[in-house]
Amino acid sequence: MSKSKKNVNEKKPFLAILPVAIGLILIFGISLGVWAFSGPKANPQISNPNDPFLKLGDWVVTNEKLYYSLRQTYSYDEILRFIDTELLKNISVDKNSDDYQEFRNELIYGVKKLEDLEGDKTPEEILKDFEDNMTISGYFTEAEREAYIELQYRREKYARQKYEEEIADKKKDGRPFDIAKYQTYYDENYLTTVKAITILFDTEQQAKNVLEKFGVDIEKLTANGWVSKATGEAMTEKEVKQTFIDMYNYMYRYYNNGAEPLLKKDTHYEVTEPEDETTVENIDFLDLSSDNVNKYSKFIFTSKELDDLNSQYKTTLISSLKLDDAFYKSYTNSPVKLETTKTGQTNASGYFLALKIEETIPKNYVFDYDDKTDADRIPDEALFDEIEEKLIEENFNDKVVSEKMFDLRRESELVIYDSVIEMLFKNAYDNFFGTTLSRKKGEYPEFKKTKAKSKDTVLSFTSGGQKITYKVDDLFNTLKNRYGVNASFTFMNTYLFLNNKEYNEVYNPITKEVYDKDRLKEIIDQDVKMYSYYFSMNYFESQGFPKSYGWKRFLNEYFLVSDEKELAVQIDVLSDAKTKFAKTFYTYTVTETNTDPMNTLLARMQKIYDEYFSGSVFNLIAYVDYNADGLVDITEKEDKSDWTNEQKTLAQQLLNKIFEDILTSTATSLYDQVNEIVGRFNNTVYPEDIDDTEMTIYERAKKAGLHVKLEPATTYTNSSSIVDEFKAEMKALFLQVKEANQLGTTLQHPLVGENPFSTMYGYHKIALVSTTDYTYKNADKTETIPTEEEIELYEKSLLQDANTPEDEKITISAELKAALAFYYDPVKNFFQSDDRISLGLIDYRSEKVASGEISYTDASLKAKFETISAALKKSALETIEEGE
Repeated sequence: MSKSKKNVNEKKPFLAILPVAIGLILIFGISLGVWAFSGPKANPQISNPNDPFLKLGDWVVTNEKLYYSLRQTYSYDEILRFIDTELLKNISVDKNSDDYQEFRNELIYGVKKLEDLEGDKTPEEILKDFEDNMTISGYFTEAEREAYIELQYRREKYARQKYEEEIADKKKDGRPFDIAKYQTYYDENYLTTVKAITILFDTEQQAKNVLEKFGVDIEKLTANGWVSKATGEAMTEKEVKQTFIDMYNYMYRYYNNGAEPLLKKDTHYEVTEPEDETTVENIDFLDLSSDNVNKYSKFIFTSKELDDLNSQYKTTLISSLKLDDAFYKSYTNSPVKLETTKTGQTNASGYFLALKIEETIPKNYVFDYDDKTDADRIPDEALFDEIEEKLIEENFNDKVVSEKMFDLRRESELVIYDSVIEMLFKNAYDNFFGTTLSRKKGEYPEFKKTKAKSKDTVLSFTSGGQKITYKVDDLFNTLKNRYGVNASFTFMNTYLFLNNKEYNEVYNPITKEVYDKDRLKEIIDQDVKMYSYYFSMNYFESQGFPKSYGWKRFLNEYFLVSDEKELAVQIDVLSDAKTKFAKTFYTYTVTETNTDPMNTLLARMQKIYDEYFSGSVFNLIAYVDYNADGLVDITEKEDKSDWTNEQKTLAQQLLNKIFEDILTSTATSLYDQVNEIVGRFNNTVYPEDIDDTEMTIYERAKKAGLHVKLEPATTYTNSSSIVDEFKAEMKALFLQVKEANQLGTTLQHPLVGENPFSTMYGYHKIALVSTTDYTYKNADKTETIPTEEEIELYEKSLLQDANTPEDEKITISAELKAALAFYYDPVKNFFQSDDRISLGLIDYRSEKVASGEISYTDASLKAKFETISAALKKSALETIEEGE
């Protein structure tokens, strides 16, 4: 059987971005093999280029090759460290100060104060992760890590100092910020503040039932205010306020477990007696701050807080309700439906009533004012100064730090003599000002390249009147000690792959053996000449490699290869070699050399089968909503849960009761029956004058602040993004249907879970409506897992293309293809993932270093190799475990 050739340009990210003009090479046969341009800039060279750094069998990585690798990848960060350390050495640092400790905490933990930490990880675990990541980045000791933090702190402190000086200079000539920023800040932050009582109900009918319970005639809910059911007269201002107080205490008594009313007379409100014949008895509200009521109670809102809670609250309380002579305009005469279209609020449900008590409206100031037309809207200096202080702090950010540091480096007469490092710096400089700050050329100072040369100095700059230089040997030694081990991994991987004929069947650059002459020529003629052509077109000049560099020198310093043949296998063979390497991690079944079942295709495919479920369920959930936003409260940590033990017990009883009561429903389908009962519960009003033991489950649940929601039938599988508890319940129901031989059908009678279960959202009781059967590899639906022979046939079929002769094409049935895609492909992708390959390479490299086949000339680097390898392995294992 002939083996079709794959396109040599596959999986070449660089080639994918090259312009179409490369066709000129192929069409006109332009010769691109040799470049001999004159005048390349002589870059500083290390003094010991030929000394060995790393020995891999008979192959030696010299210091020169290492330096070129380190220069491309790590030199930029290192020269910034060197320059900034010198320039900022006089910035004082008090490591015991609160400011430094908060900066350090934010860098390590993401918060200024450890008590503000959220998530499952402890401070010790987060610190260990930080240390591991810093170790991988070349900071091996605590002193090195602390020096890194200290330099970051010095950069920020210096930048803030220059920023404040700049602000002070601008103040001499007027305002330091564009006047529009003052207006925007005022409009967004000096908001209307409202004091109000808001009460949320599950349904419009429940709201009416509660209104009726407290004496409001719900048949006369007009726009002109409430009418007393007892007297038939319009309710007075005092009566309306008292009704809101009573309804609030009734609906939210669970906030303090019903211990006492939330809003109490003489503490939160007082009844005022008539002063004369022209006044009447009324209610005045007192301190309604949460601290004076309950941690869950909130009566004072900014317009932003109302909008965040639900946009309909804002619309109603800010715009609709008015505080003027007609009191009835200050409260909702009828229940108002929550907003359901704004992002984040689309699942909100419920109706609310609200009483607007007070309102503080900011003055409509005009900061870019006209003395004549805006005389009464001119902000005073105190307000200007107040906003200015906020803007000063708000506008100091990472961009300011970067800008001030770039300015400082440029102003220190920085000269970089190495063209590659110079371009790394210039590109970063121009990208920051041009892209990050969106400035055009001419709007920021240019960092000019130098024509000066040096044999042994990478850069120079002025600090404190003294010229400071960074010698190339010093740079190399620093890079080697910090990043040499990381760089060595690439050399090791290349050696392990290209020096092994199992992975490389084209050309061995170490022994110079050619295994496939035609294939090698094909790669050179296509891929390598593409690079060669674009090098001749100065494509790499922006990276410090103009065409005058010379093709051979470019190969040596950019690609770290000695000739075109080595480049050919690097760009074409390595990706395939990794795939072949990954295949050594697993077999179809356990073998003498592979005894771990989870490293076999069969066990992993069986795991997919065992974990599989797919079905459509509807979900009845009992939940709490302490902040009254109409959404389910999510509890990610049990110790931060607002649920009481009473609520937890009642929630389960409530869900069971709803399913029991479907017998009283007039609907036909189970979903509609449950939905009808949910409606009854949502409209329930509990009595206040009887003991809890005499109440129904629905009444007790309402009194305890429980809500229920019925979610329509939705299809989920074991791969769906649902919480583990929900998956476990679905799987259990799925297996029951499997036992009854009813998979792949819509159930005549949906299967209901026996007991409610809890998640971070509340308590659930679900019903399985339909299922999807397993994927089978045969039409009779008797077999599922592909065999080893079927997999081999499938892999061969993937190599077929349009050039494969018809009589040699492999045909695979649609059923088997589906089974291979379902069971085999995910397992193959798992074993061939980057993390699995990385894990395998970590162990492979470690074995070779331990055996002595690979060794560092500097023995001290072996300890760093082991330290970094351990940290990398831990990270890879954690990533793989998260994906399991």
